[in-house]
Amino acid sequence: MNEKPAWVDSWRTLYPDATYIAQLGKVNGKANNKKDAESAKINAANSIAQYLQTNIRSDTKTSTASLTRIENGKVQTSTEKQNTNIITISVDVTLSNLEYTEPYFDRKEKNWYVLAYLSRQKAWEQYEPTVQNKRDIFFSFYNKAEEEPEPILALKFYKEALRYRDDFFNASNFGRIFSATLEESVFGADKEIASKVESKITETLQKCSFAVNVSNDTNSIVYNAIKSLLSEQGYIVKNAGENAGYYIQAEVSYDIQNGLGKLLLITPSIELSVNNKTKSRTFISYSKSCQRVQTYNEQPGKVKAAESIKLQLEESFMKEFNEHLKS
Repeated sequence: MNEKPAWVDSWRTLYPDATYIAQLGKVNGKANNKKDAESAKINAANSIAQYLQTNIRSDTKTSTASLTRIENGKVQTSTEKQNTNIITISVDVTLSNLEYTEPYFDRKEKNWYVLAYLSRQKAWEQYEPTVQNKRDIFFSFYNKAEEEPEPILALKFYKEALRYRDDFFNASNFGRIFSATLEESVFGADKEIASKVESKITETLQKCSFAVNVSNDTNSIVYNAIKSLLSEQGYIVKNAGENAGYYIQAEVSYDIQNGLGKLLLITPSIELSVNNKTKSRTFISYSKSCQRVQTYNEQPGKVKAAESIKLQLEESFMKEFNEHLKS
């Protein structure tokens, strides 16, 4: 008759929580039924999986992701539930490293017992490279931002760093389940730096001022549209001639053709460039022809044409602006 192993009744003492993540699996079954023994093993593993998932959900930093937007030149951050793919993979990888006791069958109780356990130290050592990878991706953009002398490009890299920071934070917080002490000793300083990205973006935005000059505008419609779009992104917009970090030169054209009778057909277009302070570098070139306007009076027709340009700017200018900065 097999002697009852000590771990069946004293597993919490033999596998203390400070050193191990352990869970006991129990299944009522038959002595010679290997499937019952396997079911006890699966139950133990599932209990550890549930433990890991519960600890993930209890940590708001790993159950939510930050959403960042810029309002009035300041970074505003909110949170929402995130895709848990990274965490699910982390749990799966962790479970693949589980260790188990030999199954034990209690003939009196008619129960199979298996203890699944995971050394916190070993789990951390196996998982740490995952956190390092997420950290390195974050810093690949953050360091580029720190080294970039051109504010508008530095801003692009800071925003990219912000995108990947949540992956870093999520991975490191999952690692805290194994050992908060080890996680903090390795990544605490890096997380402190990463937590300040929003302030870096705010500081850099202050250096990204734009002086806007629009020639051949009508009622300042195009100028105001450009100013509004940039302001919504947090940029400082100045008038033409004012000192700024960047200059936007735009030219509006009205191609006027005669239609039937006194009808005028006006096809508006805009040519726009974004240059640095010395005008030695062009960051963006934007050129669009817009919807044709029909009118019997030239001046009101130009107002409508300028409004057509405004709609085109609202539809595509900031999208192309940001896409150019990414390239």
